[in-house]
Amino acid sequence: MANDFEIRNGVLIKYNGKESHVIVPDGVVAIGNKAFTVTERVKRYREALPPMLAEWSNREYETIEYWEDETVSNHHIKKVTLPDSVLEIKSCAFYKCSALESIELGKNICRIDWAAFQGCHNLRKVTVPDKAVIDSYAFEKITEIIRVPKEEYNA
Repeated sequence: MANDFEIRNGVLIKYNGKESHVIVPDGVVAIGNKAFTVTERVKRYREALPPMLAEWSNREYETIEYWEDETVSNHHIKKVTLPDSVLEIKSCAFYKCSALESIELGKNICRIDWAAFQGCHNLRKVTVPDKAVIDSYAFEKITEIIRVPKEEYNA
């Protein structure tokens, strides 16, 4: 659904939907950092030194409660289809999309940044146009990356 996508200046900033097959709208030129990542507010606790620690080292610690953002695994997305308008996938765009099994890249993709697919443990095979620059660790644990000339590429 169109409401599931937060897009600014052609960059997909955030996907908020729950679909298992995500079709990114045409006109998007880049997938932003952590666009498909799920972040939750988590309550944390830590021990703080008592105010009089310098004078009374045998006093008990007090516990302080605070909230923090934590990246959690995205279990919804199994397949993503990118249009030909997408030129770049930014760092950690699909970070911890643990259920992702398939990504269809558009034929005009030029760059896949560092750790773009980090934590995508079910993604095993990707077909990439041969002109695309792939940064180090862009594909974590992917056993097969197929490079295909643009003329022959059918995403």
